[in-house]
Amino acid sequence: MAGGGVVAVGDSIVHGGFTRHQFVAPESWAKHLADIGGWPFTNHARGLATSGQVVDEQLPLIVRDDYDVGAVTVAANDLQFEWHPERFEANLEAILTRLGDAADRVVVTTVPPNFRRLPGEDRRIKQAVPAANDIIVRLASDHGAHVVDLSDFTSHRWMRPDRAHPTALGLAEIGQRAAEAVGLERTPADARRLGVAYSLRHGAGLAWHSAWLSMARLRRHRADSPRSGPSRFVEDDLNEAIEALYPRWRSRSDDAATTEYLVVPHVRNPRVLVPVSSRRVAVSSVHRCSLPQSSLSRLRREAVLLALAVGAAPLLLRDRLRLPHDEGSIDAYLEDALERELVLSLYIGPARANRKPVFQVLSPDGETLGFAKVGTRPLTRDLVRSEATTLAALSRTELNHVRVPRVLHSGQWRGHEVLVQSALPTWAARARLTEEARTAGEREIAALLGITHGHLATSAYWEDLRDRLGNLVSAEGQALAKAAGRLVERHPDLDLQYGAWHGDWTPWNMASTSEGLLVWDWERFTTGVPLGFDAFHHDLHCRLQSGVPGSKAADQTIHRATKTLRSLKLTDEGAVVTALLYLLDLGARYAHDRDAEPGRHLDGLGSWLLPTLVRRVGTV
Repeated sequence: MAGGGVVAVGDSIVHGGFTRHQFVAPESWAKHLADIGGWPFTNHARGLATSGQVVDEQLPLIVRDDYDVGAVTVAANDLQFEWHPERFEANLEAILTRLGDAADRVVVTTVPPNFRRLPGEDRRIKQAVPAANDIIVRLASDHGAHVVDLSDFTSHRWMRPDRAHPTALGLAEIGQRAAEAVGLERTPADARRLGVAYSLRHGAGLAWHSAWLSMARLRRHRADSPRSGPSRFVEDDLNEAIEALYPRWRSRSDDAATTEYLVVPHVRNPRVLVPVSSRRVAVSSVHRCSLPQSSLSRLRREAVLLALAVGAAPLLLRDRLRLPHDEGSIDAYLEDALERELVLSLYIGPARANRKPVFQVLSPDGETLGFAKVGTRPLTRDLVRSEATTLAALSRTELNHVRVPRVLHSGQWRGHEVLVQSALPTWAARARLTEEARTAGEREIAALLGITHGHLATSAYWEDLRDRLGNLVSAEGQALAKAAGRLVERHPDLDLQYGAWHGDWTPWNMASTSEGLLVWDWERFTTGVPLGFDAFHHDLHCRLQSGVPGSKAADQTIHRATKTLRSLKLTDEGAVVTALLYLLDLGARYAHDRDAEPGRHLDGLGSWLLPTLVRRVGTV
């Protein structure tokens, strides 16, 4: 019989005791929960505790088995100090098991998405946060624990400048959400404005933390590695790409032919390798790439362009690499394939399962000839091969509303799949992308191979989706399959239209210019899907890009489904079901990529997409 109140274990986030936040005491979020429920409160949590320390030091302190609620926040210090996913999962399993035995209900919080996301901080923390949240959500589901989703904890109202600890207001908000999770009513929220003074103090604190971290990393970098040449300390991202593309780069002789590159912005966060053979080539390699989406990214690019143009880049961008230019390199292969002398600039995308080396292919005088993708792993080889097939088919189709690249070369090199495609004129004058122009592009793509219609339960699309979900081995994949089955069982006779979709129809894969709507990245092109998938993909990713938390963005996309698909004249039921089918298909993609490339960073399937799907499927 319960009556022991709330017991808390974990780190400083559940321990509380931070600086007072104007008008709210910095109490543990579990203490706020206890106050709302009128329960006594026992706090075994402590600052800087890792999941292992919670198991070894805090769980033995729980000597009663009559608590009303067990509360835990853990993962932050595992992420900061030494991240081992398997070890963290085993420890969290033990924590939830003990709390489940000791309390009627258990509440666990996720990690805020921008946890420790500061200039100068180790970016591996950013990559590990989604994995930590996936483990938390999955184990909570296995143990019947309640999850307090902190995916929207990104503002200065909720998080302190260190982007690790909630403010006192944030702790109070977590307590309110935890109360809702266990069936209690929220107390009236404190709606007082924070004021300009608080915002200024928060901004100053954020700048201080960022500067301190940047200086600390700079000191470590200078102490550990030389500023030029093939560094022993090149990050894994760059190292993996170079090992695949330049097999002899470590064993080359001193007199071997090489090409020198600037590493932008630096060797510990490589994004572009810029050839320094001439200023014109260097400027072209940065200028004639797709335009960054955010204002800050555009400003950074303009600063790099100016430095390259005036010859100041060597002073500002001090990390360099020399890569061999011999018969065993990708450079030589591409020159043979295109039958001309080339200069390459290498782009390295964010860490995710479908990341692959992408080259801008330039002539020696700086003219952009095309872009080359190299699939170096099983998943990316399939994607590159698929895009080559799609572009070849599109070249035989008359398109009126979109422009697509031409295939200049497609083949294999050292077991890797290679695709070279023509350069679309992304540097042409931009034109405002109207909804009518975007929708016309979506309709044209949908009709490429014809449009069919039929009942959902007997459609070829459902048969394909069911097979793909059935082949997934992860727990998330199995949960997706159950949700999809429930949705189709409830709407078996829904009549839908089916056609093709681009598969990654987002603002960063298109450009509206004076020469038309340019569209690239066709590796996810698929036929036979419900009409409207591209429209939903664009809507969802615009929301995510603008900073809307994942679960909220998905809810908003579903909520406005009828408006998004108004040109299709679907019923409200048909539009909402199509939106859910799109999210299920996206989840199947994420889960498949995870199965194909285990350990790679993926978007938050477990942290926001899957919970949203399970919840919304149950309401339609």
